[in-house]
Amino acid sequence: MKYLIQHFIDQTFSTRPNSEAIRQGKQSFSYREIDQEAQAYCSYFREQNYCKGSNSAQTLAKPVGILSRVRKEAITLMIGALRAGVVYVPLNTLAPAKWLGSVIERAGIEVLFYDSEFEATALALREFGIKRLVCLDKEAPSEVDGQTMSSQEILSKPACGASCQNLLADDIAYILYTSGSTGSPKGIMITHRNAFTFIDWMQREFKLTERDRVFNRAPLQFDLSVFDIFSTFAAGATLLIAPLGSSKEPTAVLNFMREERASIIYTVPSTYIGWLSKGDLEKGLPDLRLLLYAGEPFPLPYLRKLAQALPHTQISNIYGPTETNIVTYYHLYGPQDIHPDWDSVPIGKVVHDTEAYIVDEDLKPVAPGQIGEILIRGGTVFAGYFNDPERTRERLIQSPFHNYPTLCCRTGDLGRFLEDGNIVYHGRADSMVKTRGYRVEIGEVEAAISSIDGVDEIAVIAIPHEKYSNTLHAFVVSNQSKISQELLEEELREKLPSYMLPAEYILRGELPKTSTGKIDRVGLSQELSARKK
Repeated sequence: MKYLIQHFIDQTFSTRPNSEAIRQGKQSFSYREIDQEAQAYCSYFREQNYCKGSNSAQTLAKPVGILSRVRKEAITLMIGALRAGVVYVPLNTLAPAKWLGSVIERAGIEVLFYDSEFEATALALREFGIKRLVCLDKEAPSEVDGQTMSSQEILSKPACGASCQNLLADDIAYILYTSGSTGSPKGIMITHRNAFTFIDWMQREFKLTERDRVFNRAPLQFDLSVFDIFSTFAAGATLLIAPLGSSKEPTAVLNFMREERASIIYTVPSTYIGWLSKGDLEKGLPDLRLLLYAGEPFPLPYLRKLAQALPHTQISNIYGPTETNIVTYYHLYGPQDIHPDWDSVPIGKVVHDTEAYIVDEDLKPVAPGQIGEILIRGGTVFAGYFNDPERTRERLIQSPFHNYPTLCCRTGDLGRFLEDGNIVYHGRADSMVKTRGYRVEIGEVEAAISSIDGVDEIAVIAIPHEKYSNTLHAFVVSNQSKISQELLEEELREKLPSYMLPAEYILRGELPKTSTGKIDRVGLSQELSARKK
């Protein structure tokens, strides 16, 4: 019976050991190699008593951190952790050490696996409670001491064949940290059941086979990478990872996809827009049969250009906050399917083992066609926020539609049902916005700016942007002459990932207020919009 993530891929390891699992630049790795390395990590975790139930006083060992790009070394580590019942936490490689340190402290991470590329950051994170560092891709790390070791020390030892046998579908598989409204990150706990439901539906709907070659674009901390890795392996297909040096060059990436005959890609609209505007995507991708996007609405002018460049490729809009993995889907089979009267592409109909409701502020169903908050119930709904019961209670609520205990997830997204059962997305109900393909909480950006010495008042406003979904604009009040746009930018780069930085800083003597004394955010938004025109 299949009910764990690894159950999807174990059959591939046994039936297709010599097939290509990963094409990493010019390097090729077979399923046998992936299986053997994963089992070595599983053995290591068991020897170190990191596994579930290894401590009689607890059933969940402390999570391990992964500071790495998507690469073979990180993937085998993740599979080994799953087999051992160890929860892993992929960390944002773009984030500064202070932000990562807050994640490490909240998650209680004591063991960190890292790429040598991020060694300086990994070493800096020891002050936040890291007790052991393991370098994934070098025979010897730069600093060799009792706290630092190479993965080669793990992989060189003979692996035992046993995996953890007492794992349940409701056990936590991994934790994804994302932006939080209080200025602190929040850890989204994903169970085996959550990920299994996602992988299973994607596998059934898109009919992946061993002939597919899936191009990876999403980083490990982004839930889209779960499809890239595990759906690919479940089908016995090949995962394509671009050479490190070409990852930021659109034309080089597209050439790699053409050379390697990529058949499937799943990433955010801003990536495709970049390939259209800065690359040569208009030349097409002849082997691409599926193009999936998620994370933000796709601006229709660019979507039409994309569909025209890839007339024989199916384009699918996948919707679902990280807390729900996947909720709905909508397929486009060519440029003709993009209706001229649309404001946006529908997010579509619900996937299997999932229910969606649209409710008002009192959690009552809205009338057909009316806008309300999207509530989700089913197998993809997360287990809660790690070590954060208050946030969990706010997001996971007793279903107002059932008279027995069962939870719904409040997405905070607004939507409405069309007559045919498809759902149309109408933005965020709170201050969470999408920018440059990432979900950002306005409150976290404001908290970071407020922490800068000399800042008296702050308001960050998101303005719609055709290419980036939204851009952030910071209104700052300070009575100190030292506060400048340059200083704010410099300070924030130490506190926030680059995609969370405002596009501009507007210094003011005071901010407009409403009649109740609150900052007039509507007025500031209107001011920005008028200036844009």
